Formats: sequence, C-alpha cells, structure tokens
Amino acid sequence: MDKQQEVNAVLDFWFGEIENELSDGQHQELWYQGSEALDNKIKQDFFSLYQKVMAKELDHWQQDARGSLALVILLDQLPRNMFRGTARAFASDELALQICKAGIKQGLDLQLSLVERVFYYHPFQHSESLAEQQTSVDVFIGMLEQYRQPEHVKVIENSIHWAREHLAIIRQFGRFPHRNKAQQRASTAQELEYLKSGFKFGQG
Repeated sequence: MDKQQEVNAVLDFWFGEIENELSDGQHQELWYQGSEALDNKIKQDFFSLYQKVMAKELDHWQQDARGSLALVILLDQLPRNMFRGTARAFASDELALQICKAGIKQGLDLQLSLVERVFYYHPFQHSESLAEQQTSVDVFIGMLEQYRQPEHVKVIENSIHWAREHLAIIRQFGRFPHRNKAQQRASTAQELEYLKSGFKFGQG
C-alpha cells in the first residue's frame, strides 16, 4: 500500500465513516470495550505499521493533518490494545505527544473533525506530566467555544470530564497507579488503596 492507503486504513478502522463531525456508536464500543479478539486483530493488522513508525520510517506522514492523526492513533491508541497490560502499551506515548504538539503548531488539528480532534489531543491526557494534563483540560474547554450543536457539546463535555479525571490522578499521585504493575513500579500504600476502586482505563 502507498502512504494514502496506509493512512486511510488506520483512520477508517478507528473512526469509520464520520458524519456531522462524529463517529457511529459501533466505533465508540471499539474504543472503550476492548477484548482479546479485538486486541489480536489490531496487532495482526497494524503491528507492522507500528514498527515502521517506531523506526522513523513514516515521519513524512507528519506533513498533513490526516497523516499526523494516523501517527497519533498508531502510537497513542493502538499500543494499548496490542500490548495491553505491559509496559509497551505506554512506550510510544511521548513520541505521540511530540507529534501532537508539532501538529498543533502547524494548525493541523484545526483541519480535523471533532471526533478526530478528540483523539488527536489524547496524548496530553496520557502523559504523567501535570503540565500536559492541564493542557489536556484547557484544550477541550477551548473546543466548547468552537462548537454549538448539542451532540457536539455533549462529546466535548464528556472529554472535559475525563480530562479532569486524569488530571486529578496526576495531581494526587504524580503518575498513573494503574500502570505501576506493567511498568514494574512499586506502588505506595495510598496507590494500592486507590487501585481497589480507582480507574484503570483497561490497563490495570
């Protein structure tokens, strides 16, 4: 496949057909209701592309909005399926964040649909940096000024809610406790208590 076909393969899989700025309900289930079968399918279909990205073979994708978004999905979202429960699930987060920031500087994010922008900004939310977490909240709050349709506002408000949840965890612990086991980090007593009932985001 050429570049455009590969970019389309990633984005079509993750977003499906976008109508009125949003994906359908089926794809929302794909994002948040992972299964072993889905994880295996993603690894089978996209692991080779992920390897190319990590080897810097697809850096030219950053030149346009869709290519940049595809890189973010490959680095920030799909590893959480392909490598669920292991340190590799988070190993490419920093690279995804770098690509996201570079794209924002170029205004590439503003060329994307609402649902695409939500995922384009996810690397901020996945960072264990307090500053990046605050940026995540600020970016989504800023989106409220750009959309007026009730269904759009609902999506953005939901994104703000989860951005604030992530920010609160980093404020409290300075890291995500649900990653400790995968990353072989010793949990504190407070973190162990939190993990009894706290959010694990599919990775605990």
